[in-house]
Amino acid sequence: MIFFKGERTNDLNEAHVEFFRGLDNPIGIKISNKLKVSSLLKIIDILNPDNEKSKIILHLRLGVNKLEDYVKELCSELKKKGIQFV
Repeated sequence: MIFFKGERTNDLNEAHVEFFRGLDNPIGIKISNKLKVSSLLKIIDILNPDNEKSKIILHLRLGVNKLEDYVKELCSELKKKGIQFV
């Protein structure tokens, strides 16, 4: 698994996203509550355009107080877009 993301690499126009786009390996994305769900969905679309199951692994680093709300919103949006997730 290749790990991607962090506060320094979350710009869609940076080389990090373009580099990871070409990888076949599963990609772990570390996210915090600073990353909006809408931005995360854009990253997922870029890194997994074929909606391949288990291609993206999310590592949530949110803290107990923000975890539930973020996960509810994220799951809701993933379902709306038809993105496979576990």
